[in-house]
Amino acid sequence: MSASLAMRELMSDPPKQYAPQPPPGRSTINRKRPQTAPGRQITTNSKAPKLWRSATYNEPNQKRRKFIVTLNQRKDISSLTREAPFAKRSYTMAMSAAAKTYSKALNKGQQKETIPIYNPLCDPHLNDYYARKFGLLNNQDESARKNRRQAGVLYQFGVKTGDKKGAETDAKVYIQVVGAKDKMAKKRLFKKQETDKNEKGNYFKFNKGTVEKFAVKHRDIGDPVKLIIEHDGNEKRHGWFLEEITLTNTQSKKSWLFPCHKWLSKYEGDRKLCYELKPVTKAGKAVYEVSVITGDKRGAGTDANVSITLYGKHTSSPKVQLLKSSKHKNPFERNKTDEFKIRTRDVGKLNKIRIEHDNAGFGPGWFLDKARLVIICNLEKPNIKYYCPCNQWLAKDVGDKSISRDLAAYTDPNAAPSAYVYIVHTFTGNKRGAGTDANVYAIIFGDSGDTGEKRLDNSKNNFEKGRKDTFKLSCSNVGKLERFRIRHDNTGLFAGWYLDKVVVEDPQEQQSYTFYCRRWLSKTEDDGEISRDLIVSASGDEDDTVAPKGYPYHIHVTTSDIKNAGTDAEVYIMMYGEGKKGKELTSGKTIVIDCPSTGIEQTFLCQQWLDKKAGDGLIDRELVEAFDMRKTRRPNDETWENARKFENLNLNLHYEIIEQVWFAWIWTSDIRGAGTDANVSMQIYGDKGKSQEVKLGNNTDNFEQGTQDKFKIEIDTVGVPYKLRIGHDNSNAFPGWHLDKVKLENMNDKEQYTFTCNRWLSRSEEDNEIVRELPASGPNCPNYPIVIYEVSVYTGNKMGGGTDANVFLKVYGELGDTGYRSLKNSKTHNNKFERNQVDVFHIEAVTLQKLKKIKIGHDGNNPGAGWFLDKVVIKELNGEISNEFPCNRWFSKSEDDGQIVRELFLKSDTPLLKTTSYHVSVKTGDVRNAGTDANVFLQIFGAKDDTGRMRLKQSLNTSNKFERNRIDKFILEAAEIGKIEKIHLGHDGKGLGSGWFVDYVEIDVPSLGRLYRFACHQWFDSTEGDRKIERELYPSDTIKSKAKIPYQISVHTGDVRHAGTDSNVFAVIYGENGKTEELKLRNKSDNFERGQVDIFKVECEDVGPLKKLRIGHDSAGMGSAWFLDKVYVRRLPPKSSKKEKEDEKESEEASKDADNMEKLDENNYLFVANRWLSKEEGDRQTVIELSPIGVEGALAETTYKIRVLTGNKFGCGTNANVFLNMHGEEGDSGERQLKKSETHTNKFERNQ
Repeated sequence: MSASLAMRELMSDPPKQYAPQPPPGRSTINRKRPQTAPGRQITTNSKAPKLWRSATYNEPNQKRRKFIVTLNQRKDISSLTREAPFAKRSYTMAMSAAAKTYSKALNKGQQKETIPIYNPLCDPHLNDYYARKFGLLNNQDESARKNRRQAGVLYQFGVKTGDKKGAETDAKVYIQVVGAKDKMAKKRLFKKQETDKNEKGNYFKFNKGTVEKFAVKHRDIGDPVKLIIEHDGNEKRHGWFLEEITLTNTQSKKSWLFPCHKWLSKYEGDRKLCYELKPVTKAGKAVYEVSVITGDKRGAGTDANVSITLYGKHTSSPKVQLLKSSKHKNPFERNKTDEFKIRTRDVGKLNKIRIEHDNAGFGPGWFLDKARLVIICNLEKPNIKYYCPCNQWLAKDVGDKSISRDLAAYTDPNAAPSAYVYIVHTFTGNKRGAGTDANVYAIIFGDSGDTGEKRLDNSKNNFEKGRKDTFKLSCSNVGKLERFRIRHDNTGLFAGWYLDKVVVEDPQEQQSYTFYCRRWLSKTEDDGEISRDLIVSASGDEDDTVAPKGYPYHIHVTTSDIKNAGTDAEVYIMMYGEGKKGKELTSGKTIVIDCPSTGIEQTFLCQQWLDKKAGDGLIDRELVEAFDMRKTRRPNDETWENARKFENLNLNLHYEIIEQVWFAWIWTSDIRGAGTDANVSMQIYGDKGKSQEVKLGNNTDNFEQGTQDKFKIEIDTVGVPYKLRIGHDNSNAFPGWHLDKVKLENMNDKEQYTFTCNRWLSRSEEDNEIVRELPASGPNCPNYPIVIYEVSVYTGNKMGGGTDANVFLKVYGELGDTGYRSLKNSKTHNNKFERNQVDVFHIEAVTLQKLKKIKIGHDGNNPGAGWFLDKVVIKELNGEISNEFPCNRWFSKSEDDGQIVRELFLKSDTPLLKTTSYHVSVKTGDVRNAGTDANVFLQIFGAKDDTGRMRLKQSLNTSNKFERNRIDKFILEAAEIGKIEKIHLGHDGKGLGSGWFVDYVEIDVPSLGRLYRFACHQWFDSTEGDRKIERELYPSDTIKSKAKIPYQISVHTGDVRHAGTDSNVFAVIYGENGKTEELKLRNKSDNFERGQVDIFKVECEDVGPLKKLRIGHDSAGMGSAWFLDKVYVRRLPPKSSKKEKEDEKESEEASKDADNMEKLDENNYLFVANRWLSKEEGDRQTVIELSPIGVEGALAETTYKIRVLTGNKFGCGTNANVFLNMHGEEGDSGERQLKKSETHTNKFERNQ
């Protein structure tokens, strides 16, 4: 098509489908014609389209300029723009097919539809563009467009920088807000008036301890869901401590608080520069005018500190102290009215108030006539007045001795006080010392609130052993009762109290509620608590084996590390849930509340003083949760729905292992000497896993003859239990114990399981065992029998192979494990584990069915602890099937690899390939006295299993382990446990400087290609921090890398005179996919001795089927000459199939192939040498290359003749050692020294 024809079509009348349409609400297009358009339409006699031309228009003769215009779109444009009619289109397959069909129809002469010519001047989507281009907008349209452009909401940000050393930053700070309706793009926070650059070159600085405010105009984003704050500072000086950010919608007057309290720095805290913060809505505030009228009685005034709490329809206020009276300088005097203005949370319609004092001062007793509250939070409406009549004493020596009153709120000023009455019956248990002389207090909780704390007292001698006491409480109506809190103040000569139950009667509703306790309230009994929260009991709970209701909360309070931050006062915490609240006594900087039964750990940040003389003078604060710091354990069954609720809120959840709460009853038999003073522990096995070992104990003298002991325990999820292992450590004066039975109840599903024993756990009774395994009986429990395993331990025939250390064994099977059992009583010898000796032991356990592996070791105690174990054979007593676990290795700190605990697998020629290597790096912190001399242990938990406790003894890089600011490295061998989920790290607290500050732990698993990092930054010290010496740590970061595979290299030294070597031996493996790095073959044993087989495990990248092996030594040491017989190399190939089951089958088959020494294939290689590696023997070579035997395509050994020509220049000869490395298509020769010349004695001389 010619240019002129294209122009004619472009300027012609548009087709009907492209004709401009009137806007909505109009029948015609009422639009001015552009001034530059021609005045009339030119008519021509030709058939060409009609053109718009002026009558005086002359076609220009000059050459017209051509432009190429393309319509490109950015990568970050919205999906709406991509769908616009004028957007750039990609050439799709559908368009290609349509073009081919059209072309075929055209070639066949078929009639085709007329494709209209696109005219952009008539495109309605471009009307606005042409109107703006040619200035056709009227003033009204322009004003509307400008208003639309300026429409939006003004958001105000308040950024508070912490008041810490180095908290300021001059880095560029960016913020982004995501709301329910829209999101605000990332914006930099700075102030335009700051024009002078600072010395570092930036324009704006967030100064220490300041609040900077910024205004951002944006369309309405709705309620904010999250805020992302970050900066670009990579240097240490750019570190920024951000306290909090406040976001205010100036249109709706609504504010949200985003607490942070963290460093944004690569050198502080958790070393992050970006945080995602969650909002906390600021509650509405109101101003209340409180009028307090003190009665006209003798001594009615008080010098105590008076506080008030408001309870309304929507919520309640915190406790507010009435400090400054507007009428009198000395408030609360006899027959005086004092007025106060308090600003607190808007509670809505007032229901009641709680007014109280702290009983301080010279005359604390107070007679309160009435209190009047005037709400002045909204001055536009008439003031709403509430009247709270009292007419009672608040004194500990008058009336009912209460210093706290709940007063109902009335709008009638003449209303008389009306009291609701509850009758409380307490039942003290019938145990020795069960009564108490302390003062007892109680709070009743209902669905409408609580009664406040009331003292239980009357004229009688209350709370004596086996007695029922009755009290009448006058208070407000709290609705249907739910909980009952009871405590005492631990005063008096005998303060300990054993409470059986509490019964509360509601005479008005003719209802009775029972609250079972059956526990001590004593500092020296049970768990040491003197306050209990009791849950209302249902019918059928009268049985003593019904578990008490309620779930434990773990509360961790961190006090700030500043001068005088600690307190000796009694500190309390009130927890608010979904419409309910609870109270616990405890002793800040942060508070962490962990509820294992729900799997949620919540953090509440404070960073403020609770002091009348510091900060804002408050000693009572409300803290809100920092949502971005919430941790949610891995959900299961009962907790899955709760976890989903939090996920729907788009919270940043960290999943850990969920825990369940169980209740245990343990019956000690009623026979002579049945009780024990030893430390008792137990472990539960179920169809979903096993629990950790749980220590059973509290402040009570447990496990006495004929007694029942109760414990509430928190363990990992185990499902339906099938066995229980229980035992003691044989410590203290009378350790022997006769156990009758154990009963467990799952607090979630209320199912109970019984484990019957009726046997001794004693070193001097029955079979002298102190550990028993008991099968479970209960709903859905399998009936597994108890069997006796006969264990035969073969000590090797090597010099010094016997041991006097304490040996232990753990057997693994399809149904779990036996736990660690001490091999004490040999059936064959009194002196156990001597050289070339077989010792037989019996282990009683619930059947394990098919055995898989064992873990055996010793404690390294006593002289001559080193032990050479040949093998272990296990079978059921009187059974025929034997399971052999070969070892043939040392258990010694000074031999082999220094390990004294090993995992052994069923008979195999590749025992090292059955285990997984865990490379552990422990970083001790850089703080004063951070190092430790204690014995450190580590336990790794994976998705499949755990490694058990492993002591970190032999460091690879130092002998003095765990010193300040040092990284200690260890290699641990264990079975594969799957993906690592957590670790348990701790020490035994022994040694002069046992306190230890750990920075982090790293675990590298080369076979999986995973590096796990566990951040800690905490003390393991009984006198520092939270005083823990053991901790559970969860992965803070996981780094992926290329997985490596294990190789087992068996080196056979020849049986000829002087065949052994003291040199350092190395090897390089060549395969079809490359070669390994140089592998050093060495451990703590005396390797490469005459006629000896040395086995090594190395992990490196898979090089594919092997082609050759280069092996040699460095000729160091006195006897460097070495006669090498042969080398076996075995490998486990990496998994290549998609399904996990197929992976396991392939791995088992490869393992079986590797176990077969005679079978040589792509997993098993034999390299025969039968030659000297010596500078004085044979061909005088110390490095040789070997080809595998029986492998197709293996490289043949070739001799290369090398000629070296030295140049003819002055001084160009050399006396240095010359090396050569040849590279070819099949790899390289390795670095070889050119030592002996066949042509000259004096090598490498000029022109030679």
